[in-house]
Amino acid sequence: MGFGHGSKAKVYANGYDLTPYLTSFGASGSADTSEVTVLGNGSKAYLAGLKDATFRGEGFYAAGVNEVDPVLRAALGTDNVVWAYMPQGDTFSAPGYGFTSVETSYEVSSPVDGVTDISVEAQSSSGLEPVQVLHEWKAESAAGQGGNIVASAATSSGAVGYLVLAAGTSVVVKIEHSTDGTTFSTLLTFTTAIGPTAERKEVTGTVNRYVRVTWDKACTFWAGFYRR
Repeated sequence: MGFGHGSKAKVYANGYDLTPYLTSFGASGSADTSEVTVLGNGSKAYLAGLKDATFRGEGFYAAGVNEVDPVLRAALGTDNVVWAYMPQGDTFSAPGYGFTSVETSYEVSSPVDGVTDISVEAQSSSGLEPVQVLHEWKAESAAGQGGNIVASAATSSGAVGYLVLAAGTSVVVKIEHSTDGTTFSTLLTFTTAIGPTAERKEVTGTVNRYVRVTWDKACTFWAGFYRR
């Protein structure tokens, strides 16, 4: 994909587009280690342990209905808040990250010589999970299906789907897969939803080469996919 400018990044949380309020956003992954050094070793030895991820955003304060302040205040201290972060933009098949998280910090600051700003920090419960965009954030006027993301071969370790639904009532969104790109079957079905909301959903077993998203009525949403 090549290099990309940070201004193209997109950030969504729990059914809301927070991009217009943010000036920066970043995610950090880490892994625990356990030392297993024994007699005779010339250097310390370690075993890899549990992975972890955190993220932080900064931006400008706005407190209107569905703007950044009420969204982040409501998420503070709440389990399983779903975020999506695309560092180089939200186009079909673009890479990004998905998180289910606990928002651990939300700060509002009003400097005497500047704009009132905000900062947010959160702890991921799903690690630094890479995703590809199955459906960019946009409105659809009727039921439909997205394009195909194609892998070099089928995989057997399951997958994770992400849905960020901004608007729509009783919307059914599915991720489907196929061996040939023509005949598709359901891989996973997100919970029937009314926007704004968001969900991360896992599936086990075989994931065929071709993957796409479908929706059953008019709605505004974003979808991402991670093949394990």
